[in-house]
Amino acid sequence: MARSLSPGIGIWPISMHKGYTLVEMLVSIAIMSIMMGIVGFSYNVGKQYDTLNLEMQRVASAIRTIRNRDFNGAVAYNGTTNMYPTGGYGLHMENEYNVCTGDTSRSCYDAADCTGFGSCQAGNSKRSSYIIFADFDDDNIFDGGKSGSEYITEVKVAKDFRLVLFNGLTAANMKFKSGNAYYYNTSGSGGALDPAFSIDLQYWPNGTSQNCSKTRNQKARVAVNVSSKNITEGLVACP
Repeated sequence: MARSLSPGIGIWPISMHKGYTLVEMLVSIAIMSIMMGIVGFSYNVGKQYDTLNLEMQRVASAIRTIRNRDFNGAVAYNGTTNMYPTGGYGLHMENEYNVCTGDTSRSCYDAADCTGFGSCQAGNSKRSSYIIFADFDDDNIFDGGKSGSEYITEVKVAKDFRLVLFNGLTAANMKFKSGNAYYYNTSGSGGALDPAFSIDLQYWPNGTSQNCSKTRNQKARVAVNVSSKNITEGLVACP
């Protein structure tokens, strides 16, 4: 005599409907967490690496701009007339630029830059910036702030990336004048650069210290050869 099946039960015995045990579920969750962590880390490294490449290209473009302006004898407006700047064209570079007390998203290089936004406060931005300027008075520094006649344009480097300047300076001016390259501190002291020199850019989280592990153990380098007029950029291994 055939055995009838109870309602709601399939053709397989109940004992063969096996689910996951608690241990198996915990192991599965642990494996998924590890995989998500690996993916997240890889994404973060890739993102910082791409940002390093982009910022390197922007620095190289700025250096080419001042070199070309000087080489071509480009004129700039000094507030009265268009003329070639007596001191050539420069790049003012700062790590931890100043900010306005009333709006810390606003950078400032002179008190006038914060008109209506408090006063110009030193440091604490933990970010780098550089300004293309025309050195009309040939004093080897960028002066007059962003409202002055020497100012041309400003570029803020992405957060957590930092310029490595000459002789360990935190702020410096580099300029091209009559085909030659020079660097100066913020007081205007300095001199001619070597015919071949370079500027590095590194991942520098929170303005504390470099961390090349986040950029595939590489840093950016813009190399300038004054004699051949070549400017090249590329990634090099961190020491």
